[in-house]
Amino acid sequence: MSVWSLLVGILAICLVSATSSSEAGSTSYVFLQKFPLANTGGWIFHTEVLVCPQEGFSLEDQKYLDGSIASLTDFAEIPTTWWSSRTANCIEFGYGGAPCTERCCGAPHKDPETHFPLNEKRAVIGNADTEQKSLYLYGNSGNKTGDFAYHALCDTSHETCWSNWAGVDYNPLTNNCNTFTSTILHCIYGLSEKKPNLGPSDMVTVTCDKCPIYMNNSPTQDTVNERMMLRHSSATSGI
Repeated sequence: MSVWSLLVGILAICLVSATSSSEAGSTSYVFLQKFPLANTGGWIFHTEVLVCPQEGFSLEDQKYLDGSIASLTDFAEIPTTWWSSRTANCIEFGYGGAPCTERCCGAPHKDPETHFPLNEKRAVIGNADTEQKSLYLYGNSGNKTGDFAYHALCDTSHETCWSNWAGVDYNPLTNNCNTFTSTILHCIYGLSEKKPNLGPSDMVTVTCDKCPIYMNNSPTQDTVNERMMLRHSSATSGI
């Protein structure tokens, strides 16, 4: 490894460390976006979780969201007239079936998902009627970032949380996109898993005893930050 590569790697660690520290010290708003599936007559629905750092919203918007959280029971619907003009960056969590077996390969986590504007009408699956998006506020994340949630579900260094979330694990009744969002809402963030009128699309009540890492030995945000730093350093230095 050249001296230049080593210096670049050290600089990258410093930058990631500073960013992670800032993220860890703030909270995020946790939303659920809901779409009917195309050609189902509004009977079948797909949901995704959006985790949006607080600093992406104006002080006025934060006041509105905090006030909604203070008075909500389970969740509160956010008017389309409000969210359609907000571009705060979020991390998108969605799950669907796919012919893959790796852990979390059914839950993409690439640039489109990690840079998701709140007002974007998009889903990780192709058959959602995204023009009929509706949005619901569930609460805030405490100090657990969106990156924390992803590593908690998908890091292979610990046991699975409810499911392996591989594409082949998908089951339309017992392990679908709505089971995935329930797991994030309830077992990762400690929020309600109740959903807005999903009917037969959401028939499973998630129990967090199937997420043993959260019942017994939950990783801290600092642990997740350290793993992110190591991975970024390895990629930058060519290790």
